[in-house]
Amino acid sequence: MTRVEAEQALFNERLYHDATLAALNQPGKPYIVLNATDMAGGQTFAMVPRRFDDVCSKYDILPVATAVSASAAFPILLTPVGFRNYSEDCQGRLRDGEWIKVDLSNPYTPYLNLAEYRDARYSNDLRHGPNPFRQINYLNFLDGGLADNLGTQSLRSALIASYDDAQVLHAINEGKIRRLVVIVVNARSDPPNKLYQQPQQPGVVTQIQAVTSVPIDANTANSQTALSALLTEFAQAAAGAGNQAKFGGMQVYGITVDYDQIPADTPAHRALRDAAKDVPTSWTLTGPQLQVTEEAGRFLLRRNPCYRALLADLRAAQGFMAGEDKALTIPCTTKVDIPKRAGPVPSS
Repeated sequence: MTRVEAEQALFNERLYHDATLAALNQPGKPYIVLNATDMAGGQTFAMVPRRFDDVCSKYDILPVATAVSASAAFPILLTPVGFRNYSEDCQGRLRDGEWIKVDLSNPYTPYLNLAEYRDARYSNDLRHGPNPFRQINYLNFLDGGLADNLGTQSLRSALIASYDDAQVLHAINEGKIRRLVVIVVNARSDPPNKLYQQPQQPGVVTQIQAVTSVPIDANTANSQTALSALLTEFAQAAAGAGNQAKFGGMQVYGITVDYDQIPADTPAHRALRDAAKDVPTSWTLTGPQLQVTEEAGRFLLRRNPCYRALLADLRAAQGFMAGEDKALTIPCTTKVDIPKRAGPVPSS
């Protein structure tokens, strides 16, 4: 039994009890996306029904423990989780592929929406479609953080892509969503590094640890930038809609929760920041570590100017802890107001 198989068995015994992804794919439940990284190509492989359609596999029967292990297979420490691609034996029976043909046949797609073009090309490769960029028969998955540790790619797909399983864009286009709240949480561990105090060169083990962890940390560091880029793209897509669009007047609130936002203006705040950043990346947390994590998250969310803007727009009363009132003077810079559309001018 490999290390990752042992991890799957432990997850299944302690947490998931033979549950499959069918338990997550039900109306009325939160839409959960588990991301893994395709080891060979570096793309994000989202554990969602449409991606399983690409490889002609059944989403509903995959054990949750396997999906979680694939999304958290830290390189070197754990072996990759392997999947077989069955699509070559499934030609003519793969559903929902029209968007792929449209995007790949349109010469303007790579310039107008490069991210969607790459997504279409990856789906075409997985489906063994015409003129594939890569011939993919087997997939090996590592930690999803290698490609997208904040999950903003899945958020982008849900908000902008008409083919996404979450159907958020469909609800937006139908005018069913008046306020959309996007929260990006960056809770990466960032304890003091002893290398800064050591004159000797790092050893091989230390270098391997850096090679495997630094890319994930670098992916995570710019949470505010990632959120701003996502909301800018969403606003641009909304601006291109015609006057018949039903989502005019919708408000989008982008909220970033990041330990680096905890101020160092008081000893208590500094202690909270340092304690939160010192919580390790681990499957288990001690009682004090859990308490610090909850306190930091609550403090940051309640202090966030865009969260306050949301509460103000909802006219919701909210009590704040000491020291949080300073955020009242900071404007919300990641809020998007979609203008109301003028109706068609009647002909005379």
